[in-house]
Amino acid sequence: MQLSPRLRSALELVPHGASLADICCDHAQLAIAAAQAGTPLVVAIDVAEAPLAVARRNAMLSRTRVDVRLGDGLLPLQPGEVDGAIIAGVGGRTCLQILQARDLTQLKLRWLILQVNRDLPKVRTWLAAQGWQTERETLVRDGRRIFPTLRATP
Repeated sequence: MQLSPRLRSALELVPHGASLADICCDHAQLAIAAAQAGTPLVVAIDVAEAPLAVARRNAMLSRTRVDVRLGDGLLPLQPGEVDGAIIAGVGGRTCLQILQARDLTQLKLRWLILQVNRDLPKVRTWLAAQGWQTERETLVRDGRRIFPTLRATP
């Protein structure tokens, strides 16, 4: 799967051998690329059925094992099911709504990879208040835009 520079920068921050959930997966390109790279468990979640139909089709055509689920943000995940979650391609407010809707401690997530297209300072402030720290951060140009991508750990 050929990823855009923006999605590739998010995937590159995934710790080796870690399982992941791609939240707001849309077409599931990131999830499929992760599965093709050998990620042991990939869950792709979106709140809308239309993008999930595309995600299911893409996963089937790529012959990868991606668990595609309909649901709102992190809610479809079971505690300890995945090591971390990627939330990419959304605004900071949407990202915060997703993160605040579920107890991250209960999910036992070891890391979050976040790539928001606005309101990043608000996301940083919320993460710090919850005891999460930015472990690694990259900037990538994709077209005419520059996207910050960070990996946070509790």
